[in-house]
Amino acid sequence: MMQFETERTPKIALVTGCGGGIGRATVESLLQCDWHVLGVTRNRSNFEVSCKPLVGNLLLYELDARLAFSESFHSILAGLVMDWMVLPRINLLINNAAVCPQDWDAVALRDAFAVNVLFPLRIYEAFRFLDSRHIPEPCSVINVSSGDGELCFFTTPWRSAIERLESFDELIDFMNRTMDLVRSSGLRAADVVHGHEPAYRLSKALLNRLTLLQAQAAPAHVRVDAICPGDVRTKMNTAPRARLPAEAAQDILQLAELQRQAVCTNHFGESGHFWRFGRPISF
Repeated sequence: MMQFETERTPKIALVTGCGGGIGRATVESLLQCDWHVLGVTRNRSNFEVSCKPLVGNLLLYELDARLAFSESFHSILAGLVMDWMVLPRINLLINNAAVCPQDWDAVALRDAFAVNVLFPLRIYEAFRFLDSRHIPEPCSVINVSSGDGELCFFTTPWRSAIERLESFDELIDFMNRTMDLVRSSGLRAADVVHGHEPAYRLSKALLNRLTLLQAQAAPAHVRVDAICPGDVRTKMNTAPRARLPAEAAQDILQLAELQRQAVCTNHFGESGHFWRFGRPISF
């Protein structure tokens, strides 16, 4: 069992998908701001040998988001929760893990739904369980999403279907039914969403819907928002003009501070917004 070494109650952030790109840059920024970080990555050994060493209070955990639909995932996550129960409160959850399949088939959808939607939901549920053990204090949840998931890209029937999802269970059922439709009846991507990388777009639209559902159900001391970091240079995007991951990380930390202020002062209205470059945008 790993512990942080500190003489005072630390600010603790839980960051998923921290093996590279935006996730790693966010961990680096948090450590520089004196946060203690629980980093979740698919392959801890790859993280530890990549790039420059990270200093500060960082605890690393292995968890494969692609397994989120499996029974084994639940047991692994339960073990991590047991470790986290002995730590002080987690003040900030950043759901950053993501995949971007190029294909449109049941396998691609399962990967996209597992990593981009179900994994953030399960991590959020673990966070809420842990938070419920403490006296209420301001906490923040940030789901790293994408403008590719905006509902304007979807056909009218599918946009309406997504907007009608009113619970976590309905969201999970929707994902399972969509995979079944693609597998059994050959549902075409063009019938669902316009543009490239349709499985990714659909998964991010569902992550945005998840954000709204989480915000509606969260207690007053927990603020939940989504953020679009823009076009960022990562393994999923090698465009030369893309932003640096460190720039996206700064946007995430600025949103976290805005969320903290919102909970403390009751400003900025209800949570459940979609942010890009410091401004709320449409889902």
